[in-house]
Amino acid sequence: MGSVRIYLLMLTVGCILAMMGRCVPEESERAQTAMPKPTIEEVLAQHADVWLTLPGVVGTAMGAQDDQSCIMIYMAQRNDSTQQKIVSEASGYPVVFEVSGEFKALDSR
Repeated sequence: MGSVRIYLLMLTVGCILAMMGRCVPEESERAQTAMPKPTIEEVLAQHADVWLTLPGVVGTAMGAQDDQSCIMIYMAQRNDSTQQKIVSEASGYPVVFEVSGEFKALDSR
C-alpha cells in the first residue's frame, strides 16, 4: 500500500512538472511579448533627478558616441567615487562621463 502511494505521488509530481514545462513560452513568444526598449528621453527622465544629487554632477543630456545614442553625465571635476555610483549602461544606453566644469548662467542683458 505504501509503494502505491509513493508511485501516485511521483506520478502526480511528474504530471505537474510536465504541465509547467508547457506553460513556459517559446523563445520566439518571449521575444514578441518583451517590453519595448524605453526611449533615451524616458531613461533620462527616470534617472536624471537622482544623478544630479550626486557630488560633482552638474548636468545630464542625450549625446552620441560612435554613432550610438548615449547618456551624458557632466561632472564639475573628475570624481571616481560618484562615477562608481552611476551605472555604465542605463536601459541599453551607454553612460558617458564628461568633465565640463561648473555651468554658469549667462547674463540675460
